[in-house]
Amino acid sequence: MTHKTQTGFTLLELMIGLLIIGILSAVAMPVYQEQIRKVRRDAVKMQLLSLHINQQAYRLQNPSFATGQKLGLPSSDFYQFSVANVSSQTFVLTAKAVGTQKQDKGCASLTIDQSMTRQPSGCW
Repeated sequence: MTHKTQTGFTLLELMIGLLIIGILSAVAMPVYQEQIRKVRRDAVKMQLLSLHINQQAYRLQNPSFATGQKLGLPSSDFYQFSVANVSSQTFVLTAKAVGTQKQDKGCASLTIDQSMTRQPSGCW
């Protein structure tokens, strides 16, 4: 008589595997989401610096800095751009987080002015 052995996983082994995957996912997901927020913040900082350069170029040919309409502010799903305190001497560019990016604690609003003063300094 030959004896057949069964191979495969038991239900208990499958449940332990699923439990391990669940724990790893629960730990990894917040870290992943924080990295996504940082990448989006870095992208908006580059956009603000580009807008700053555009403001300086505009001012070379005009008596004052550009308003948001003249500057052509970018659109984003994660930040709302604005220009304030526009004069012949000053401007402030702001990117305010919207949607899921609002969870970027302490860095939900990034600003840069005509003299390259960037706020909040810990986010730049």
